[in-house]
Amino acid sequence: MKEENIIDLEKLRKQQAKISQAVEKFKKERAGLLPQFNLPGEEEPEEKEYPEELILAYELKEKIKEYTPGIREIKDNWLKEIEAEIEEGKTDQWSAWRALRGFSAIFNSPFWPELSKTKQNSLIKGVREIKDNWLKEIEADIEKSKTDQESAWDALRGFPALFNSPFWPELPKTEQNSLIKGVREIKDNWLKKIEAEIEEGKTDQGFAWWALQGFSAIFNSPFWPELSKTKQNSLIKGVREIKDNWLKQIEADIEKGKTSQGSALNALYGFSALLTFTPFYQKIGQKKMAQIEAEKAKKGLVKSIPPRPETRNF
Repeated sequence: MKEENIIDLEKLRKQQAKISQAVEKFKKERAGLLPQFNLPGEEEPEEKEYPEELILAYELKEKIKEYTPGIREIKDNWLKEIEAEIEEGKTDQWSAWRALRGFSAIFNSPFWPELSKTKQNSLIKGVREIKDNWLKEIEADIEKSKTDQESAWDALRGFPALFNSPFWPELPKTEQNSLIKGVREIKDNWLKKIEAEIEEGKTDQGFAWWALQGFSAIFNSPFWPELSKTKQNSLIKGVREIKDNWLKQIEADIEKGKTSQGSALNALYGFSALLTFTPFYQKIGQKKMAQIEAEKAKKGLVKSIPPRPETRNF
């Protein structure tokens, strides 16, 4: 390196050191005498207030990431269980109903696109062929539900499985309207059942899991918007408060699902319900976050962007 370049570099370093000393001196002089403010480039990160719902949505997203490999690992077992239900559903209404629910859980999960086209077509064909039996089961549950909460519960869980499947558009409008009307008319009974499951779920993992299933079933149906805000908030709060229990049940089902087809299918059901609950909370959280930021801006608590420094040519 040339000598003049070395000298220039040394000068530059001395100038930078002088500037740093001047800045530090200015900081000390202003301490306690001037209003506190930051020099350009010194801005401290603003502490944000996050709504509880947004934090919960983040936690549940992490759980979904954690559970996904486990559900995928027991795929063979839940597939075999659904295929067995399809086979039995040819002569049994209850098995046909379970086959429909199992199919809907896969169809509305990230695992559906991972199945081969041959497997997808086989499942669609199988569930479609037993349509008369699962329809009869749902209709029978609706009829019995007029005096029985348990049947109302089954009708509620069967309906959204159908409503969110490719078979719903295949039904005539008269059939669709009849089912919607029937499930709507027994609303009081399935609501009481879900509320009872929430209460039991405070001390029991199995009941907590059922409560999550019930919430997911209502939320994925046309009946959720028909509930009052008070009722919606009560259900949301109730299911959220027993979160630890239904998460533990899903984890237990994943573990047992390694050797049990029935547990594997239950794990898939729980995971499917979790997929519903998470974006729902994220949406509420984002809405509340926007309200918090708007309120802070109104009170002048949100930091404004500093003006762009004037550019000068030297």
